[in-house]
Amino acid sequence: METFRGIVRPNEIDQMGHMNVAYYVDKFDHGSWGFFGEIGMDAAWMVEHHRGMMAVDQHIKYRAELVAGDRVIVTTDVLGLTEKTIRILHTMTNVGTGNVAATAEMVAVFVDLDNRSGLPLPPDVRAVVERLRDTK
Repeated sequence: METFRGIVRPNEIDQMGHMNVAYYVDKFDHGSWGFFGEIGMDAAWMVEHHRGMMAVDQHIKYRAELVAGDRVIVTTDVLGLTEKTIRILHTMTNVGTGNVAATAEMVAVFVDLDNRSGLPLPPDVRAVVERLRDTK
């Protein structure tokens, strides 16, 4: 599913003339928030319920350079889940060329924001995530 759409801004370009790695992380983070909203846990839900998702592992692979003005989309696929975690794969694609610019595999844990401890995923959220995983 598409979870983020944006553009590479001139201020995101580093001394090598391409988008700095910090902005790949930023755009993947926007993709994570888009994904969490799609599964029923947007920022307002997290604040209301004092629950949230925290990244515990992330691996990025850079495939193709992005430069100022490039339009990108991030799509997100569910790779797996456990009682408390969701493992996802973000793919960042250059809209103009169709090339995959980078991928980020991430594991996030569902937590109680008051005591900062892991909790089982809510049943309704789990059902959505399982459906997404099973329809790949």
